[in-house]
Amino acid sequence: MRKESRLASQAIYLFLLPLFFVLHGYLENREAMNGWEALTLFGEYALAAGVLFGLGFLLIGNIRKAALFAFTLLFFHLFFGVLHDGVKAISPGSFLSKYLFILPFLFLFFTGLFIYLRKTKNAFSKLAAYLNLLFVLLIAIDAPRLFFNPPGKTTVATLTGTSVCDTCSKPDIYLIIADEYADSASLQQIFSFNNSDFEAALRRRGFHFVQNSKSNYNFTPFAMASLFQMNYLKGIEGRNQSLSDRNKCYNWINNAGVLNFLQQQGYEIKNNSIFGLAGIPTPAPENYILIGKEMISAHTFTSRINKDLRYHLATTFKLESEINRISYFMNHCNQLLLSRLMDDAFTASQKPRFIYTHLTMPHYPYYYRSNGQPNPVALLQEGEQVRKKEYIEYLRWTNGVLLETVDRILTQSKKPPIILLMGDHGFREFTDGFEKNAPYYYMNLNAVLLPSGDYSKFYNGISSVNQFRALLNTAFEQKLPYLKDSTILLYE
Repeated sequence: MRKESRLASQAIYLFLLPLFFVLHGYLENREAMNGWEALTLFGEYALAAGVLFGLGFLLIGNIRKAALFAFTLLFFHLFFGVLHDGVKAISPGSFLSKYLFILPFLFLFFTGLFIYLRKTKNAFSKLAAYLNLLFVLLIAIDAPRLFFNPPGKTTVATLTGTSVCDTCSKPDIYLIIADEYADSASLQQIFSFNNSDFEAALRRRGFHFVQNSKSNYNFTPFAMASLFQMNYLKGIEGRNQSLSDRNKCYNWINNAGVLNFLQQQGYEIKNNSIFGLAGIPTPAPENYILIGKEMISAHTFTSRINKDLRYHLATTFKLESEINRISYFMNHCNQLLLSRLMDDAFTASQKPRFIYTHLTMPHYPYYYRSNGQPNPVALLQEGEQVRKKEYIEYLRWTNGVLLETVDRILTQSKKPPIILLMGDHGFREFTDGFEKNAPYYYMNLNAVLLPSGDYSKFYNGISSVNQFRALLNTAFEQKLPYLKDSTILLYE
């Protein structure tokens, strides 16, 4: 009994803590990440726990006290986001949620804890036994979920009522998403801007413009999931900030029925987007989509400090290189994806390809004016997205990029390609009411280039759930039914 009691009071909890944290985070995000990433993250946190314990032992000289000190530091680091959000929810705008209070408080708290542990004669054996039992129980509660609907069984969705088309020409298919690119009607109504020059340029290249096109949802992950699933999204809360909703969307994009259909037709999938696609991870880690281990670690103390204070500190100390790095990270992402798209266009392939490129433009930050001159860094920050003039300037610059991209694709294609040039949703950065301006949130650019020139199935008013239905029916002789075109308003 005495040996069992000693074993129960050992500091196993120091390593059970990161195991529980990573296991729980993985189970919450496994639709959009894999187990190896979670295992790697656990290894990193376990190593951190060992290092903190070693430092604590050198300074305190007692194993159990050092373990408790390391545990407290690690617990705060891992669960800082939860604690911080809880304070903000209970008391919005409270001084207690400000880093001006938090950082000095933490320094004093951990200094006091260190002094107390050095002086006290308490062995903390009962506390250790309690923490061991607590985390064993928490892990035991979560662990069975690993074996119920594991992510490995979430395979690519199949489409019913489809068949392989042996007689179809099967050209390369380019899906180019220009994020938040509004249609001509909303550009005229909101900005008094006439986009006819751009539309005329595309028409000269053979494009057909789908009038009154709409996305089904007003936020990117949902809009893209409905496009790729060719269906409305079931079982969602309907909030952009819902982690569960976003993970479901990432999974639907990654495991879309249309991708399975194209692979059955002999297509190779190429991913130049901000999402994972057909098991191919995003090539652009610097984007606003959390990927891999970041989905678990995003709310830790260091991640929150990096997100909330890095830019503030850079501006305070006038660190120009850091300011530019933070401000232009999305522009770098766009340039990387464009470069990969051009590489694909210039690379010969024995198989037909579906090439998905997602550019965060003319979505803010509005990096450039229409003449290519960069905007001041001050206009690239959160809160500046409501600048309508800058949106139009950036849109006009985007037009030039898109035309150049289309020309290169057409020049390099041995067989006339299919090109879908779309906005994932419309403009939504208003200051005078969320629901009042809702109709504009869905009104998106939709330009289609088909070698056959048959656009009869791309009817006016088509929405995203029917976009690929129209394409498959036209280019692959399928007979997919069309769904009712509707829009669903999601809240932040």
